[in-house]
Amino acid sequence: MGPFVLPLLVFLSLGQCFGSPPARDEHIHDDPRSEDSTLFFVGRSGPWSSINNQVIFDEVRVNSGGRFIDNIRFVPDHSGIHFFSLSAGASGHTPFDVQMKSDEHFELPGAIYRSSTQHNGSDVMFRDVIAQCEAGVDISVHTETNLESDLTQLATSWTGFNLEDVMQNLTTFSAVRNSVFNSTGQAANLPMDDVIINEGSAFTTDGSYFTAPEDGIYYFSFSVGQVPFVESRVSLLIDSVLYPQAEVDLWKGSNNHNGLDMQSRAVLARLTKGQRAWLAVQADGVVYSEEEHFQTAFAGYHYNPSHGIPGAWCVHRLTSHPAGEALDPIPFEEITVNEGDLFNDGFIDVSTSGYYFIEFNIGVLGGQAVNVELVRTGFNQVDEVLAGVARTSFAHENYDNVGRSLIARLESGDRLRLRVAQGTGFFSTRERHTSFLGLLLAGEPDVNPTTPTTEGTTEESEITEWTTQLATTELPTTETTTSTVTTDLPTPTTTEGHPGGPNIDNATAFYATRHSPWNNVGWTYVTFDDVPVNIGHALIDKTTLIVDRPGLYFFSFSTSVDQYGVMDTVLETSSAFSHEPHIFRGSTSHNNQDMIHRNSLAVFDMMDMTTYDSYSSMYSDEGNLISWMGINLLDAFNDTAAFYVTRNSSFHIHGAIMFEEKLIDTKDAFNMEFGYFTAPKTGLYFLTYGVGQAAGIESRVDLRTRDVGGDPQTEVSLTKQSSEHNELDMQTRSTLVHLDEGEDIWVALTTGEIHSDTRNQISFAGFHLDPLRAPLVAWCAHRFSSWHGIASPLDPVPFPLIEVNEGDIYNPDTHVITVSISGYYYIEVNIGALPDRAVGVDILRADMHGTEDLLGRVSRKSTVHRGIDSIGRSVFVYLAVGDTLRLRAHVQTGIFSHDDKATTFMGFLVYEA
Repeated sequence: MGPFVLPLLVFLSLGQCFGSPPARDEHIHDDPRSEDSTLFFVGRSGPWSSINNQVIFDEVRVNSGGRFIDNIRFVPDHSGIHFFSLSAGASGHTPFDVQMKSDEHFELPGAIYRSSTQHNGSDVMFRDVIAQCEAGVDISVHTETNLESDLTQLATSWTGFNLEDVMQNLTTFSAVRNSVFNSTGQAANLPMDDVIINEGSAFTTDGSYFTAPEDGIYYFSFSVGQVPFVESRVSLLIDSVLYPQAEVDLWKGSNNHNGLDMQSRAVLARLTKGQRAWLAVQADGVVYSEEEHFQTAFAGYHYNPSHGIPGAWCVHRLTSHPAGEALDPIPFEEITVNEGDLFNDGFIDVSTSGYYFIEFNIGVLGGQAVNVELVRTGFNQVDEVLAGVARTSFAHENYDNVGRSLIARLESGDRLRLRVAQGTGFFSTRERHTSFLGLLLAGEPDVNPTTPTTEGTTEESEITEWTTQLATTELPTTETTTSTVTTDLPTPTTTEGHPGGPNIDNATAFYATRHSPWNNVGWTYVTFDDVPVNIGHALIDKTTLIVDRPGLYFFSFSTSVDQYGVMDTVLETSSAFSHEPHIFRGSTSHNNQDMIHRNSLAVFDMMDMTTYDSYSSMYSDEGNLISWMGINLLDAFNDTAAFYVTRNSSFHIHGAIMFEEKLIDTKDAFNMEFGYFTAPKTGLYFLTYGVGQAAGIESRVDLRTRDVGGDPQTEVSLTKQSSEHNELDMQTRSTLVHLDEGEDIWVALTTGEIHSDTRNQISFAGFHLDPLRAPLVAWCAHRFSSWHGIASPLDPVPFPLIEVNEGDIYNPDTHVITVSISGYYYIEVNIGALPDRAVGVDILRADMHGTEDLLGRVSRKSTVHRGIDSIGRSVFVYLAVGDTLRLRAHVQTGIFSHDDKATTFMGFLVYEA
C-alpha cells in the first residue's frame, strides 16, 4: 500500500451536539439583511499557521441570522438538519485532515483526509456534509498545521445553512461507509454501511438507493476515498428507460499518490417520482473508507424552497480546455437544469435577489495546473471574484478533480460566470467532469419579481408512448424533463426533401457518409461529408449524435482502409451502460483497399452523445465506403422485442456459441445458459452477428433454427476460409428470418475458432419488425450459386431464393426493388467473396424518370485471400414511390454463395413518409 504519512489535522468541532447548550458569547455579527433563515459563508484572507488553535475566519461574507460568532464559531439558535461545506487549501507535500467533531458528541465526522504527499504545489480539497444539530451546538474549525488561502480565491472557507429553514416538506439523506469496498466489476453498486440522516425515508440501506418521492430537482453530493497508487472511478447512476445512466463521474485517473487520498463532487438532477439514484464503481478496484474519517459518503436533498421562488441551474462541459489561452466565460455545452432560465450563454443572469448556494467542480488535466474563478458583475459593471479553485501542483499523472462551494448574496441584475486563467486548463468529457451549479436558497419576491419557468418538458403522453413499449421497464410514465443544448453548439445538418426525404415528428434517425479519405492520425471523431438523412436533427455538425429522445438505438457503420493499413474505429458514447462497438483489424496482409462493417444496439438516455471515432486513416470514394446510420427503435416499432449479447473472450467449441454478457434483452427472451433467442411472438425478425479471427485462423459461423423434424438448419453462413490475415480480423452479416412464437434461433461455430476481446468482436443481436409508422414492407433474397465477372458486369445481380417479400416489393423476374410506399428504408448487402478476387457491388437507385444515383458500394480491391470470405455494408435512405433499387456487380468481381446463403440482399421500411 506504500508509506502512510502522519496527516495534518483540521477539525470542525461540533460542541455538545445533542447536549445541553454551552455558555454563549453574546457578541454576534449579524448580516444587515438578517432573514429568518440561518446561512453563513466565511473564509480566510491569508494563510493560517497557528498550531492547535481554532481557525479564525477574517472574511465573513454571509451571516444571515447572525449565528456565526467571533469569526470562529457557528452556533445555531434552533435545532435542525444542517448542510455544511468546507474547503481547505494545502501546501505542497503536505497531508491534511478535516473533521466535524465535538468535545462531547461525535455525530458525523465528515472528514477531508489526505495522507499522500505526492502533490508538489498548492492544492485545494472540499467536502459537503449533512448533519443533525441541536440548538446551541458549537461548531468551529481547528488545525495543527498550515492552511493556504488568499483574499481573492478564499481557498480555505466554510459555509453552512439549516435545510429546514430554506426547504419545505424536507426530504434529505446522509449515508457513509465505515469500511473498505472491493469492486469486482464494472458498474458495481457501492453500498453505504450507515445511514445517518433519512428525513422522508427515501433512502434504503438495502443496496443504498435513494428513491425520489416526487418529481423535482435533487441535489446529490458524494465523496470517495482512494488507497495509495490505485486510480478510481465512481459514478452517480440514475434510472432511465432501460438501464441506469451515469449522471456524473468522479474520476481519479492518476495512480502516483503515495498515501490515502479522496475526492468530492456534487450535481443537480431532475428526477421523476420513483426514479432511483445510487453510486457505482465503474472498474475493478478499491474504495477506501473507515470510521474515523468516513472518506466515502453519499448525501442529498430535494430542492423544494420554502420561499416559493425556485431558481436553479446545473450545466456541464463535454470537452476539455487545454492549458494555454484564458477562457472567459467558460462555455458549458450541456444544460441539465435551468429552473427560472438563469443560465444563458455562459452567464448566470440573476432575476431574484437573495442568497444563492453555488458549487463548481473542475476536472483536472494530467500534469497540468488549474485556476478557475467565480466572477460576479454588478450594475456598476465592475467584476468581483467571489471565490476560486486553484491547483499549482502538477505531480498528478492523469485526470483528477477539484471543486468548492459557497453562499453569496446576489442582487437582481447581477451576472455570474466562471473563467479559467491563462496557462491553465481543465478536463471534461461526456461524463461531465466539469460542472457549474447553483440554487436560490432564500429569495425576496418583492424585488424585481419574475415568474419562474420550468425547463422544456416532454409531454406525459409522449413519455408513456415509449415507456409502455418496454415490457421489462419499471420506470414510472410520469412527466420527465428534456435537457437542452446551448446555442453555441454547431447547428444541425439536415437534408430536406427527396433524396434526403421529409422530417418526421417525434422520431430520431440519421445516415452520414464520407466520399473522401480520412487522414487524421490519433483518436479523433470523424467529420462526415454528407448527411442525407437527419430525422429529428439528431446528428450535430456532421459529427455527433446528441440524443433528445431516450430509447433503444440500432447502429450500423462501415469503414475502409487502404493497402496494408490497420483499422481501429469505434462508436464512442457517453452512455455508461451501452457497449462501444469497435471495427478492428490488426492484419496488414491486404494488398489494396478493403472495407468492413458492423451492427450493434445501444440504450441511450436524454443528452447521451455518440461520435464515430477513428484511430487510423481511412479510405473512401464515390461509393461512400465510410458510413454511419442510427435509428431509435422505440420510435419506429411497436412493443420492441430486442436483444444484444456479446463475448469478450475467444471461443473454439463447435456448436452453439455461449455469450458472456447480455447487454439488452427487452423481453427476457435470450437464454444465456444455452445461447439461443426464443421468439416472444410470431413475426419477422432482423438478426445480425459478428465474429473475430486470430491471425491465420479460419472460421465458419452459421445462424441456425430447427426444421420440422427438430434438426438444426442453417439460415445464413459467415465464412472466412482464408488464412492469409497476419493479425486480428473480423466480419459481420445479417438477415431477415420469420420466426413463430417460441421458436429458437442461435449462432453456431461449425469450423475453426473465433476471437474476441474487450472490443466484443463476437456478438449477436436482433429485433422484431413490427412497424409503428408504416405497413410491413421488407425483402430478403439470397444467392445459392457463385459468379465471376470476367468480361462484363452483372446488372442487376439476381437473387433466385426470395425468403421474405412483404409488400411484394422484390420482383423475382427482374430482381429489382420497386417502391410502392414512400419512406425511409434500411438496406443491407452481404457478399460472399471468391478466393483471390476483388469485390465491387453497387447499390443503385433510379427514380421514375430513369435518373440513377449510387447509394453506396460494397468494395474490396484487395485480392490477398486464398479462400472464401465475406464483406458487407448497409445504407439508410429515403425512397419515393416509383423509385427502383438494384445491385450491380463490377467486372472482375467474384461473388461466392452456396446452399447456405453466403450472399444476401435485404431491407425493410422503417418510416412511411
